Amino acid sequence: MIEVESTLELMARIYRLSAVGGANSDRFTAYVAAGHSRAPVQGYNPMTSQPVLATIEALVLAGAEDRLCDVANRTAQRLGYEADDVMHFSIAATGMWTDRLATEVEHRFLGRDPGGVIWWYDDPLDLQILDSEMIAQTVRLVFQRAGGAPKTLLAAVQQEGTAGAQAGRPGRLHSAAAEVLEVLGGDPSLATMVAFFYGDKAASTMGFAPVGIGTGIGLEHSIGLAKLG
Repeated sequence: MIEVESTLELMARIYRLSAVGGANSDRFTAYVAAGHSRAPVQGYNPMTSQPVLATIEALVLAGAEDRLCDVANRTAQRLGYEADDVMHFSIAATGMWTDRLATEVEHRFLGRDPGGVIWWYDDPLDLQILDSEMIAQTVRLVFQRAGGAPKTLLAAVQQEGTAGAQAGRPGRLHSAAAEVLEVLGGDPSLATMVAFFYGDKAASTMGFAPVGIGTGIGLEHSIGLAKLG
C-alpha cells in the first residue's frame, strides 16, 4: 500500500513564519528542523519570495494529499505493484537556484526522489492535471523501485511512455524520434534524454548536443509506443 506523508500543512506553517534574518530567521530554522526530523521537504525553497503559501493552502483545501493516496494506490494496483511505499508533495518555485527545466529533468531521470510529486506554485490548480501528474509520478516510482533511475534512453522511453499513457496523455509515433531511438537507445547520458524528450532547443539551452527533433516529439513517441503495448 502507498501511504502519503504530509508536507503541505507542515510547510504552510513554516511559510507563515518570518523570513527576516535569512539563515537565522524563524522560517529557515523551522525548515531545517523539519529536515532533521526526516520530513520530505527537500523539494521546497523555504526562503522564496514567491507566493507559495497560497498554492499550498489551495491544495490543502482541495484535499490534495488524500487525493494523492487514492490515485497512487489505484495506479499501483493497475501496474501490479504491491509493495508498501510512501509518496509526498513538493511545491516548487523558480528562482536563483531553481530552474524549472533542470528540476524536472533531474527529478524524472536521476531518481533522487521517486516518491515526490512536484507541483509548481504558479501552475493553475486543475484537478485533472493534478491527477495526471500524480499518476505519472506513481509510475516513475514503480519503475525506479524495480530498476533504479533510467540507465539508458530506451529505459527512459519505457518509463516516461508508460507514465504518460497511464495518465491519459496523447501519444503519437514519429519517424524522426524512431530513428533517434534506433541509434541512441542504448545511450546512458542525461544529455541524450533531455534532447529526446524536450527537443533540440531545450538541449541547447542546457548545453547539450541536439539530436534533430522538436519539442515534445520524443515524449509523444514514447507514449505512442506504450499504448501499442
